[in-house]
Amino acid sequence: MILTAESMLGSDRDEATLLRRLDRLVESGAVTLSLDKRKFGSLDFPLAIEAEGNRWAYGTVLATVLGAWQGGLPGAALVMIAGIGGYLVVGRPGIEKRLNARVRDRGLKEIEIWRRLWRFGGVILTGQDGVAIQGPGDSWMNLVRLTDTEEPSDRRPSIAQAQLAIAPEIVLETEL
Repeated sequence: MILTAESMLGSDRDEATLLRRLDRLVESGAVTLSLDKRKFGSLDFPLAIEAEGNRWAYGTVLATVLGAWQGGLPGAALVMIAGIGGYLVVGRPGIEKRLNARVRDRGLKEIEIWRRLWRFGGVILTGQDGVAIQGPGDSWMNLVRLTDTEEPSDRRPSIAQAQLAIAPEIVLETEL
């Protein structure tokens, strides 16, 4: 029997179906979704909102001006240090939390947004075996197929077959 990526994928070729399955796997805890902290701060990140960071910057600048007006240069310096500290302690973690929520709420529901997120490369999926994959180099679809227990085990591809799906031009001949 000749196994190709086409014969292996069968009805799972529909990305939207696989994305719904991935959403269920993340909800159940079978797959962990996280973001690469180095990339989530980029303005190019598909779900980033520039205004979130700007609120803190504008607030700090305004408070610094008021601090300079009331307390001179020492007052401005203290207010600026407090503003930067507040951003690092409260603001940045809050922005990260809201971004994670947007990825879960919108990224796992809308296929076009998910494609942009995966191509950007800031999304990390970790299976129960502890193996982490990250776009765009790895295949999230293969992770779903290997992890989803709703699919009968005789229909789930093996790891070798999943690797084959990454390079469909390679044909593996096996005897079953």
